[in-house]
Amino acid sequence: MADCLTLDLRVTAGSDGRHEVTAEEPGSGRAGPERLGLHELDAPGFRAALEIVRRGPPAADGEPFRVVGDGLFRALFGGDVLSLFAGLHDQRIRPNPHAALRLRLDIDERLPDLAALPWELLRWRDAPLSTQVQTLLSRRVAGLGYGTVRPLSVADRPRVLLVIPRGSGLATEGERAILTAALARNGIPYDVLEDKVTLGLLADVLAGGAYHILHFIGHGAEAMTGDGGLSGYLRFNAPGAAGESADEEWVEHDRIQAVLSTHTDLRLVVLNACSSAAIGGRPPGAASRGFSGLVPAILRAGVPAALAM
Repeated sequence: MADCLTLDLRVTAGSDGRHEVTAEEPGSGRAGPERLGLHELDAPGFRAALEIVRRGPPAADGEPFRVVGDGLFRALFGGDVLSLFAGLHDQRIRPNPHAALRLRLDIDERLPDLAALPWELLRWRDAPLSTQVQTLLSRRVAGLGYGTVRPLSVADRPRVLLVIPRGSGLATEGERAILTAALARNGIPYDVLEDKVTLGLLADVLAGGAYHILHFIGHGAEAMTGDGGLSGYLRFNAPGAAGESADEEWVEHDRIQAVLSTHTDLRLVVLNACSSAAIGGRPPGAASRGFSGLVPAILRAGVPAALAM
């Protein structure tokens, strides 16, 4: 069995504007607080590269990704926090090919601009942490108030539902073929919900079967609200639309949360949709605190994990 260690990284808002980073691994103690390197994130070169990354650069140009990933790492890891991370990696993970270090990043809900940065691009020793076999990078959102998190494990093979609304104009056929072939090859049961897919139809299908993984293939979007918050959207097909030209409905995250919250079998939601990982802060005076967007809504619905872009 693989030896998996967990290093929890927490970014908190300081009263003097100097945000702090702490790191904790149960078997190795705690490091920090260290000051978050805001100067790295404000550097002109970093900001220029970040803008290129957010616009979607050509795949052949990796330099902006390197600049952003290196800057994010230098901002997050410094002093004792870096020492703890490097020590765990070099002394307990690297010598053991079956070991892994799980990094869980949790950013204070009062820092939505920091949370919106692409921390998944973190680079160390000239390699992205998220693509290394022995490092597992994920986000935690501790302030959502969603109660006890359900375990990811299931009693038997997970059952998968692929959701592909029609008329997106995307190359969905290739992804569908790759996914269904992989699932069939591994004996994992799946169903495909495609053609005209409304939110209501998705709710009916989820109610009729115990699905553990929902994989959405389509369009996503984000938009700022009038009160300064952020809303996330997925494109479904519109109920009762006569033709494909009008056959779309952009469904806001709170409606998606309402549908998913009644299905306790779900363990993972995968969103292959643009801007689906975008998050924002709750506007001042909102009824509840914390982040807003598609992923926070899915987690608030009780789904243990989400994978978005």
